[in-house]
Amino acid sequence: MGRGKADISRAVSDLWHLTVAHVTLSATSSPAWTPATSSAFLIGTAQTLTFALQPGGGAPGAIWLQQPVVDVLNASSLVVTTDNSTVVSLAIATNPVGGTLSCTSGLSRTVVNGVATFFGCSINLGSSSSYTLSATSSPAWTPATSSAF
Repeated sequence: MGRGKADISRAVSDLWHLTVAHVTLSATSSPAWTPATSSAFLIGTAQTLTFALQPGGGAPGAIWLQQPVVDVLNASSLVVTTDNSTVVSLAIATNPVGGTLSCTSGLSRTVVNGVATFFGCSINLGSSSSYTLSATSSPAWTPATSSAF
């Protein structure tokens, strides 16, 4: 069985201007073997934030039982483990009674391996309605909103 040589450098260089692209690779050979085509996959740098661990669970002013963790995801919905520079900030998105969010870790955290971990978080006022948090970032990736709690 012989081995073929693949040259995809031209095809990849044609994609440099795209932020995200769905790509399939096709392979042909000389001598002519049966051609092959890959399944579609994403390439690119589009990032989005997601709450990997939802916040909540505690009395007003008390530190929550579950602290928020925010991941930076790539276009394939995988954690960008090489990201150690994005700064993620938390804020109250739905604030039914004018509560104030505080975290002993601070309301902004630099990701480590694509993950921002917050701790010591609480909201000072209780409510019969639910709160949600928003996560935004610098650079400005697609923001996330937590589940209601």
